[in-house]
Amino acid sequence: MSLRVLLAALFGPLLALVLVVVPTPVALASPAASPGAVTTAPEPPLPELFARALSASRAGDFSAALPLWNRVLELAPEDAAAWSNRGNVQLALGSAEAAIADQTRAMQLDPLSPDPHLNRGTAEEALGRWDAAEADYRWILARDADAGRPADASALYNLGNVQGSRGDWSAARDSFQAAADARPGFAMARSSAALAAFQLGQLEPACRRRCRS
Repeated sequence: MSLRVLLAALFGPLLALVLVVVPTPVALASPAASPGAVTTAPEPPLPELFARALSASRAGDFSAALPLWNRVLELAPEDAAAWSNRGNVQLALGSAEAAIADQTRAMQLDPLSPDPHLNRGTAEEALGRWDAAEADYRWILARDADAGRPADASALYNLGNVQGSRGDWSAARDSFQAAADARPGFAMARSSAALAAFQLGQLEPACRRRCRS
């Protein structure tokens, strides 16, 4: 197995689950049921639906999460976080194009959030759209730089994945190392930097990085 394939298998790109406080919708009065009519359980309020969808997503139960996110978006079509989270589920179920569409909608609703860019870049990577993925990750890094904030470790790490997929192991090593420096304890980034250094024939630096991870 080549190191490029090994990196993809061991250290895939990172996704961001988005949690927001969802306002409770105004309840509408229901007509009284006629005698003998079959009644169904009332639908949970929107915040509970959101919490259930998020819980299923975090648990990896994507088949259960998708219809929950669909219902959340029927009730709250302007909720950027729900669009982004459903996009992650779409990607996990193998629908990268649908994931990109959901993340793009999330960006339209919340243009300043970095999470849809990170998540859309991951879906673009799944389709081998390296230029598009890199653009999304660099958008996050440029935003941080403009605001005087430390660079986002996840964006750096995913950028390293793109660079490694293109065979630019020197740039990938630097991005992985920058991600490890930006987030102390980011073991995947440090290990990926070591693997990239190994690909470049830098056996001693690779050993040192692996020993610290």
